[in-house]
Amino acid sequence: VARVFLCEDEAVGNRQVILKLSAKDAFEANVMGNLSHNNIMPVLSAVHDDERGLSCLCMPFFGRSTLRDVIDHVFRDSRPNSGDDVLQAAVCKTKPTDKYRGFNRANPIDFKSSYEVVVLSIAVQLADALCHAHQVGITHGDLKPSNVVITPDGFPLLMDFNLAEIRSKSNNAVGGTLPYMPPERIIALMCGCGVGGVGETADVYSFGVMLFELLVGQNPFADIQK
Repeated sequence: VARVFLCEDEAVGNRQVILKLSAKDAFEANVMGNLSHNNIMPVLSAVHDDERGLSCLCMPFFGRSTLRDVIDHVFRDSRPNSGDDVLQAAVCKTKPTDKYRGFNRANPIDFKSSYEVVVLSIAVQLADALCHAHQVGITHGDLKPSNVVITPDGFPLLMDFNLAEIRSKSNNAVGGTLPYMPPERIIALMCGCGVGGVGETADVYSFGVMLFELLVGQNPFADIQK
């Protein structure tokens, strides 16, 4: 269980930052510290309080919306019309007090294109981010729309690595989000043997489910879940 707070860092120009407090060790900070990619949420600092048993991650504030908000917004009344629908969803939760500062991206997205083209552009960037993580021996473990921030200028950032696995270490984390979990991960959890060894293919499966949902507006297994 974690709590997330929007704060201001007075020591650095009153910039807004996200503080994530959790009753866990510094595992997630160690994972994210091994990652460096334009589409992965960076970590500014991390602190672990042994006395209280709390860990704190400090991350930049990149807006309030996620790909979950994109899906809910663009498929609310009808099918999406254009890529601009993604930008509208990206700012749907913005408040007047937000101090989001945009920055130049190496791979700009043409939001004047169709919705499908924009979604595929987002998917390419996220796939590259996952590839980077896998190359350094890290699997995400809980890939889903709500774990991808979409900035007010429409760029995706993968976050929430608390269920990640490092190839050289054991997290002993058990969990995930059922609609996005591959069969082998579900079986591993049901038999009580954890999720170690499930590997990168689980991320690929979850990525495919998420992409389907972004394009169609519902989970591919929605009828089964009912």
